[in-house]
Amino acid sequence: IRDDVESRGLGDVYKRQQTDSGDLAHLRKSQYSILFDDCAVMGDSIASGLSGYGYLPEDKVFCEVGGSVMKNDDKVAQAAAARPKTAFFSFGMNDLGMYSGNTSMFIEKYTSLIDSFMKDSPETAIYVNSISKPSDEKISSGGYFYKWEEYNEAIKDMCKSLNIEYIDNTSILYLSLIHISEPTRLDV
Repeated sequence: IRDDVESRGLGDVYKRQQTDSGDLAHLRKSQYSILFDDCAVMGDSIASGLSGYGYLPEDKVFCEVGGSVMKNDDKVAQAAAARPKTAFFSFGMNDLGMYSGNTSMFIEKYTSLIDSFMKDSPETAIYVNSISKPSDEKISSGGYFYKWEEYNEAIKDMCKSLNIEYIDNTSILYLSLIHISEPTRLDV
């Protein structure tokens, strides 16, 4: 992705984001549509926030509330038909419950979904996001949310077997939450 950022002439923006604590939220938001110009994002309501909050145009985001590998074949087919240069998959939070904690069934369907995408858009580079850590309240409320780490290990193994990239974004989201809750603390 860094090479792509450089090729789009946004290297200085990227470097500044790494070091500057100024008006980055506005800067990043205004640059997302350029950085992700030839990309598609597929996933659940968490990923749909990219268009909902104005970071990406709706025609780049193929997501829905309640999205799951179990029921998003149509959205994935639409994304593949766009033949993007890069695709990001971000499923799993809803699947924790839908598959009753059965990682094997989940991975079988996720693999099938990605295989279908790759068949329809073979030149696309694929990145698969980890599942975000559910809140402590969600984990303790019952269900299968406590298995999020096990699912992430299965996703990582799937990516390795498919020779595609796995993005562990759990620390990114965690650090963002700390930054939001403690805006004056930059040493986290």
